[in-house]
Amino acid sequence: MVILFNKFSKADLSYYLHKSQMAMRELTAESFNSKTLKTFFTEDAYKTTKPNTVIVQSRATEKPVEIVYECIHNISKKFEDFTFSFFRPNDKSSRVAMKDFVIERSFFPFLKPKFDCGLMQTNVEDFVGLGVRADELQVKEAISKGVSKISRMSTPKATLYHVRMGYLPKPELVRVRSSREIMSQIFKMTQFSDIDRKFYTPIIVVKKGLFGPRYYIDTNTTQAIANIRHINYVSCGNPLIAKGMHFSSDHIRMELSGKNFDTWRRMIDGTYDFSTEV
Repeated sequence: MVILFNKFSKADLSYYLHKSQMAMRELTAESFNSKTLKTFFTEDAYKTTKPNTVIVQSRATEKPVEIVYECIHNISKKFEDFTFSFFRPNDKSSRVAMKDFVIERSFFPFLKPKFDCGLMQTNVEDFVGLGVRADELQVKEAISKGVSKISRMSTPKATLYHVRMGYLPKPELVRVRSSREIMSQIFKMTQFSDIDRKFYTPIIVVKKGLFGPRYYIDTNTTQAIANIRHINYVSCGNPLIAKGMHFSSDHIRMELSGKNFDTWRRMIDGTYDFSTEV
């Protein structure tokens, strides 16, 4: 049977909207909640003016370590491909990580280029913060190209890391008209997922309609929050456990834009105050 109008009780609506707001606060609280990020952009020991050099942290000693990188930049009519390779100092034969991404230009000059975040591959576990420095380099490239929005597809286990780097799940809305339809969407998400059902809170979005409010479940954000809860529960805050995790759930479409993109811009130019804004 097709439900033409909303069949929510006031109690159900109040419950779902309250739970949605609480879950979204959880998500917001994780944004830029990274000690590594703060350390890299506030402590002088992690800053350098050397060309093609970034400073990360040794996992063994917790001290700064210089990493050199090189960039292969290929340009075609529509695309610019970037591949950053990171090496141990004085050893170009020892690549420790690689990051690639693509900028897609429009044929219409009034449209901004599109930025696809690409892939990050890490070959060793000796260093902390290679991903942060790779993100920094790609944001710098985006700024130089006039791009203020970066999209990426996150694996389930990387959801928390990307949120802490300022990325947020892109809304994917499905119309719902009753509690049963909400539960049906949750069932679809949990059917082939390793994540406990208790970690799923349906994120409900309200929009104006011709005959009253329309209600939607944001399936992508709902899954992202479930991923984050699962990661925090299993890893107990240990980043190495989180990095080594493997669990089944949908990949998350994410985006760095708006205020969060501006936060990166300010971190890079040194005007962001972690003491008052995080």
